[in-house]
Amino acid sequence: MNEANTSWPQLVEQQIAVNHESKDRKMCTISVEHFLVDFRALVLSKKMTQQWNKQQLNEEPFDALDVCNLLSSINSKYSQDIDKFVSIKGIIDTMFVTTKQLFVIEFVVYSLFYYIPLLCQIFYFTGSSGIIFSNLLCLITNFGFFYLETIQMRY
Repeated sequence: MNEANTSWPQLVEQQIAVNHESKDRKMCTISVEHFLVDFRALVLSKKMTQQWNKQQLNEEPFDALDVCNLLSSINSKYSQDIDKFVSIKGIIDTMFVTTKQLFVIEFVVYSLFYYIPLLCQIFYFTGSSGIIFSNLLCLITNFGFFYLETIQMRY
């Protein structure tokens, strides 16, 4: 079949068929991470509890933060048996992929604005202006990361 004349869904179906039949996973070109969990009952229960307690209804959508809080409560309750929950492990792995970018950005910022100036201060700078500048840069970077940590502690 000519790929120029096939539609996008047909190409995807063909690739899925090839991936399903293939024993060599390096040939697989479409990687899909997915999980199916119906959170409607949880959201409805949360809204009903707010209504019964005469609280203002939370109109915010159920997002990744709510999923993280739910997984955290499950992990605190079943911490010894968490390896048995395959679907939860899949959700955590998928969510880590989305937060991986943040960790990479934090590593780059820490390396450029704290670690490298600290090493330059120790091994390279001999004048007081270079040392003061690198100290100031390290201090500002530490305050920034301290602020991020205090934000994380609130959640």
